[in-house]
Amino acid sequence: MTERENFTRDCILQTFEPILLNCQKVPEHVHTLEIEGFAGVKICFAIFENLEKERKMKLLTDKCVESYGITDDDLVTCMNLNKYLYKFDTLSNVLQMSGHDDFPIYALTNDKMSFGSGMICVDSIFRKVVERIGCDFYILPSSVHELLFVPVNNFDEDESAEEIEDKLLGMVWEVNHTQVEPQERLSNHIYYVDSESLEFRTIRAKRLI
Repeated sequence: MTERENFTRDCILQTFEPILLNCQKVPEHVHTLEIEGFAGVKICFAIFENLEKERKMKLLTDKCVESYGITDDDLVTCMNLNKYLYKFDTLSNVLQMSGHDDFPIYALTNDKMSFGSGMICVDSIFRKVVERIGCDFYILPSSVHELLFVPVNNFDEDESAEEIEDKLLGMVWEVNHTQVEPQERLSNHIYYVDSESLEFRTIRAKRLI
């Protein structure tokens, strides 16, 4: 969105959705914010139009937010007040797969399962994720459409943090380059979340997207 279209300021603030994009893939002049400790990824703000056969997306630009007098504080406040439809459950349940998860991996996306990784930006949703998992966890940037969460309790006590993180980085790299389209890749990094402080820490990949 580069100029005033058929939108009011209130309409934009009440209907935008936060999405995550790899910082190298953000279009020029698109307005972005960052999550501290979540390196390589930017928060963008999208207005979606549901057409008959597709979901059309327009990203808010620097010019647009300036034109409407929208501040970063406005965006963050409304992002946490707006009601977003989302899915958070074990990966098998989200994908509607049968079976029992002894060592569950969780997935977070939106109700459309399209550009749903940004749901992590909504404070109430993030806190529900932390509460459900119940311990520290790693975030695997599955794609722009969803995030995966791996509880630290899934790993053997004799595995070092370095061994675990090398294994997870390898998994992300492999999936990114064999199963995810280039334009949908979010990051090769992984992220560690402290469930008490709610702080993010980036474990950096040696190879970028």
